Amino acid sequence: MAAYLESVHGRAVARGIKDAAVCTDCHGKVHTARPASDPRSPTNQTNIAHTCGRCHGNTILMERLRIPIPQAYQLYSQSVHSRAVAEGLPAATCSHCHRAHDILPPENPRSSISRQAIPETCGKCHARPARRYLES
Repeated sequence: MAAYLESVHGRAVARGIKDAAVCTDCHGKVHTARPASDPRSPTNQTNIAHTCGRCHGNTILMERLRIPIPQAYQLYSQSVHSRAVAEGLPAATCSHCHRAHDILPPENPRSSISRQAIPETCGKCHARPARRYLES
């Protein structure tokens, strides 16, 4: 819970932004929530991009909230990672790069998508290119 409260979504809720994601937006109704390992869960690897896309795929909402890349979901949907997930292969989804609950803005040095963290974040799956980059 502490990670969520510090996240971009938790801070937005604290500022009174009604469109900010809360637990049930991602996990579903409390009494029907399923573990991420369940293929029917909205947080399952095969469903998470669609779950995030319910908000992040709405460019009008993203622009109104001044999200830096309002078309991020659309860009992901066209990516090699998205195609791999659609084929049932293990590949990066939203939460692999942005994490699940402690989603921080890129300008925060603790963010998994801060400029300094990108080699480590991508290196979790792409170890050899990350190592070459860090050694360069």
